[in-house]
Amino acid sequence: MRLLNEPYHRAVRFLGMNGRRTDPLLLWQLQIMEQALHAAGESVTLWLTSATEGPHGAGSMHPWGDAVDFDLVPDPGSVAEWERLLTICRTVLGVEFQLFYEQKPDGSNSHAHLELDPG
Repeated sequence: MRLLNEPYHRAVRFLGMNGRRTDPLLLWQLQIMEQALHAAGESVTLWLTSATEGPHGAGSMHPWGDAVDFDLVPDPGSVAEWERLLTICRTVLGVEFQLFYEQKPDGSNSHAHLELDPG
């Protein structure tokens, strides 16, 4: 699979990852979600922060290329604002995707997680 870089996927901004082995449907869905946010009048950009690289928990879909993590820039701040923006994103998701908000118990490392639903 060819590397999917910024000129190829203009709507998604890549940050510290190369996209190799990541299912192209995930990257395409990120573009669609960003377009939905813009159509709703939101001035946010999706920054892809993790795909297949790095440590992930047991049972994670990341190593298989079936999950990505992303941030919204500027940072929404509160969990409620994250959920409001992700609700807009969910309106354009296909049934094969799951999207949810994640953060560490101490409140750090807030981001969204998008994965292809294996079931």
